[in-house]
Amino acid sequence: MVPSCHVPHRSPGTTDTPAARHLGGKPIRYYRPRGAAGVRTLIDEGFQAFNAGRLSEACHVFTDRMLDPAHDTTIGLTMAGALTPAGLGGCVIELLDRGLVDFVISTGANLYHDLHYALNFTL
Repeated sequence: MVPSCHVPHRSPGTTDTPAARHLGGKPIRYYRPRGAAGVRTLIDEGFQAFNAGRLSEACHVFTDRMLDPAHDTTIGLTMAGALTPAGLGGCVIELLDRGLVDFVISTGANLYHDLHYALNFTL
């Protein structure tokens, strides 16, 4: 007997998903940036599919809910991959200094490379 498993709500063909919701999101349009588009325009019109679409959703949740003073929100930053050798350590510091992140969870690679950077070793 095959054990039953939970299928995510976005999976095509699930029986518990109403037909109106399946492929019911906003259609993906061809986007060509022109000049110096504002950040909101880029996120709303350029980030439409796959991971970019999820990034767009995250941006809206962040600005609409998490930055609203009416919500007492704790924000965590999870990091994986070698951010310090890619030069992104300063971005993390800036997020912390501005109070946009309350805590950080990191893999060992980030800590290892950041320690090398702090001790002035070459990366």
